[in-house]
Amino acid sequence: MAWTKQSKTCRTVYLVLQEDLEQISQTVEFEPAGALTMDQLQFYSTAASSGIVDAEAKIIAVSYDRILVNSYRRSYKATFDQQSAVAALVEILKDKEKTVEDLSDTTGQIYAERRTA
Repeated sequence: MAWTKQSKTCRTVYLVLQEDLEQISQTVEFEPAGALTMDQLQFYSTAASSGIVDAEAKIIAVSYDRILVNSYRRSYKATFDQQSAVAALVEILKDKEKTVEDLSDTTGQIYAERRTA
């Protein structure tokens, strides 16, 4: 999926990272945010060991998942549950070369747009 304002998933990922998790600076606008790599997010320290990066990625992934499910009312697609969703998110977040657009693509694979009541 392309990084575009027409995508609800892209807009949601941007808002969650910028507003909810404060991982993207307020000065970064939507369009360039898609090209940001994971090592440009606030949590990622290039000086940290891989174990520290993994732990930080898991913390962000759990928070990201909770925000999507509880605040944005997303539900898991058929092959995912919380554990597998967080694991998939961690794989993206800890890879310094992955982009916010990659995270958005993974988000689209994991979560359905809306839960029905």
